[in-house]
Amino acid sequence: MKNNILIRKIECLFFVLLIFCISHLVAEPCGDVNSSNGINIVDALLIAQFYVGLDPADFDEAAADVNADGKINIVDALLIAQYYVGLISELPGCSQTPTPTPNSYPTATPVGWTPLPHGEKTRVIATTDGEIDDECSLVRFLLYANDFDIQGIITSSSQYHWQGHNWAGDDWQDPYLDAYEDVYPNLVQHDSEYPTPAYIRAQSHLGNVKDEGDMDAPTEGSNHIVSVLLDDTNDRPIWLQAWGGMNTIARALKTIEDDHHEADSVGATVSINNSSSQTGASFTVPNESGKQVHIICEVKDNGTPVLTRYKRIIAAIFDGLGKKTIPIGDSMKR
Repeated sequence: MKNNILIRKIECLFFVLLIFCISHLVAEPCGDVNSSNGINIVDALLIAQFYVGLDPADFDEAAADVNADGKINIVDALLIAQYYVGLISELPGCSQTPTPTPNSYPTATPVGWTPLPHGEKTRVIATTDGEIDDECSLVRFLLYANDFDIQGIITSSSQYHWQGHNWAGDDWQDPYLDAYEDVYPNLVQHDSEYPTPAYIRAQSHLGNVKDEGDMDAPTEGSNHIVSVLLDDTNDRPIWLQAWGGMNTIARALKTIEDDHHEADSVGATVSINNSSSQTGASFTVPNESGKQVHIICEVKDNGTPVLTRYKRIIAAIFDGLGKKTIPIGDSMKR
């Protein structure tokens, strides 16, 4: 009789433990920290945000410790990212793991991130000399193409690279554009704002590359810059980025000066960003008596803090000999 009672108690205890384990597994889905009924890169981002103290909304801490080490840290985020892209087949601390759901990304927005509408994105034209650092920059640029309104990717020369001298080739961009086309179907699963491969290819042009500082004649690349700047249907500001030399940008501005010098021919605000100052640009002084040429000079010292001095030079063009350029502009320090 006593043996029967003991057996029943053991059976009851085993049954209670079984129910507890089953309910525990059901109540705590491993890895799905935002309760989306699946695992994707958003779960990894939310764990990373929790780890650095951003306190993401609706975060399920019980589902975050995917390696069962008693901690929620960046390792858990990395494991989920690896699981999501297929580098590992299971999460080490999870007895049951939801299926990866790549298509669910657009339905979840990480804390602090809001995609910009296309009409509010920064307009950018990048000029590049194809050096290895620029090739790496192009990869990153394309991966962030959803955040910019890319208006041009122009190959230019620089102090160190031009046709016949350490040249990567006129078509050096092609392998990277091919790679972008290969991954595009996956990129648009995360953000539909990624431009199509056909659009990106249409923005790729060869600029002034015959020599260092080459700007003797208009090129496909410089003319593309001209067409963007003269487009009167879009007056949003545009950034001209010089990853290498400035010469293709300078050739475009020279073309506008020569052929479109009427007032307000360029309607948008144009900002030029020279990332390296690798080369200077020059122009031929026009043979037009009475015309003025404005030159802005910038000089920096090597002190602490660095002081920058600007000088405006207004050169007046005269007929005859014996005339000289007179600096009559203003200067300033900062």
